[in-house]
Amino acid sequence: MAPNGHATFSLTGAGNPAPTPRIAAAYLTGSGSGFLLGSDAAVTTGMLEQQSGAPYADSSIVGGYTLTAPFPGETNVPNVVGQVTADGAGDITGTVDAVVAPGKPAYLGQSLSATLNGLLASGRSPVTTNAPNGLPTNLILYVVSPASSRAISADPGNKDPQVFLLDH
Repeated sequence: MAPNGHATFSLTGAGNPAPTPRIAAAYLTGSGSGFLLGSDAAVTTGMLEQQSGAPYADSSIVGGYTLTAPFPGETNVPNVVGQVTADGAGDITGTVDAVVAPGKPAYLGQSLSATLNGLLASGRSPVTTNAPNGLPTNLILYVVSPASSRAISADPGNKDPQVFLLDH
């Protein structure tokens, strides 16, 4: 790690027919936060957030959250926003709005119901949803802190995955 917060490292990602090397650069933007950029053809990007509050349990996910998907990387990635409530027992319900593609109708006021399927003490859990427009049926949730979680699509064949943020 350089004094200016810059670091480089090598990752090996999935590939067909063989794993693909990805050289990445990370930049710290503050204490416990930053972003990374890959040098692969997909220009892999991501956020770095320090996890706090572990060990986790279903009761760690409780109360009202804003659901957003603020990083549409292409026009096939839906714009999603919603308001959800977690009951602390593994169930999440709420309302989601989505614009799936430019020029297509918006899906407003959709009901969302989701279930955590075994939140680990590390903060990782598979999630199953009722799949309203703009959201996949299967997600992997990562708890960042009691106030923030992140989720990514785990649907096989999803060619346009994205990161969903849940924040108090």
